[in-house]
Amino acid sequence: MNPRPDSFGARARSPRPVLLLIVLGVFLVIVGVTTTAEAMMVSAYSSRTAFDAIVSSDLATIRGFVEQGVDPRIATDPALAAQDQASLQALMGTLTSKGEILRVELRTPDGTIIAATDPSATGAVVAPSAQFQAAMDQGTASVDIENADKAEVGPGTIAATTVLREYVPLSVAGHVALVVALYRDAGPILQSLDDLRGGVVIIILTAALIVAVMLFFVFRAAQGRISRQTTALIEAQRRDPLTETLSHGALVGYLAQEIEGARASGVELDVALLDVDNFRLVNDT
Repeated sequence: MNPRPDSFGARARSPRPVLLLIVLGVFLVIVGVTTTAEAMMVSAYSSRTAFDAIVSSDLATIRGFVEQGVDPRIATDPALAAQDQASLQALMGTLTSKGEILRVELRTPDGTIIAATDPSATGAVVAPSAQFQAAMDQGTASVDIENADKAEVGPGTIAATTVLREYVPLSVAGHVALVVALYRDAGPILQSLDDLRGGVVIIILTAALIVAVMLFFVFRAAQGRISRQTTALIEAQRRDPLTETLSHGALVGYLAQEIEGARASGVELDVALLDVDNFRLVNDT
């Protein structure tokens, strides 16, 4: 029966470097939390930047459409649209020719569609929503991603389940006279944003994993060095530095350990005490 590690006579052991393990764990947690937060921030910023770029491109397209094809008199006399309906719809058709923009509608403040890429929608009235009214009141574009059945599209069909809807107000003499409603297929946009976020997350998590592995090896090396130094220190206390024999305390401890073992097992223990002649001379030499 061996005595307990903390009992008298037990051989001293190197303490486990628990503190280093705790510090390593804390470092890994910090790296994980920081990496997650950074990935979320970078992906959100990248998504916002890509989204803004798409909206800015559409606004530039609408400005070109208005400058080239919208007669200023339409703002005061929407009935004029009937005279130039064919040319106006043909110009709107150029906006949807590439397939990125699915539908364009030109509406009055009360929601009446005076021109659209789908001729069947002309003359229909779409009840102004909160987003439509916000674009009217603030004089700035309103952009949302909605399901096609909730996107406030005029009569007709739209070839998408999720759309990017943009309400762009057109002001005349300081007040909003018309609103351009533009609809894009949001599927490719959302997919590209997801791919972008996924790429950012993979890059950041890969970097975090490399840092974590480096920290592990650094802490393991430090742990091994501290363990070796602790073992050497304990061993130096147990042995005489000159003769490398057990010191008095280590010898007494070893003897106590053997006595405890003999008492527990019920066997006899023999102890021989030897005196080496002139050993002091050996030490001095």
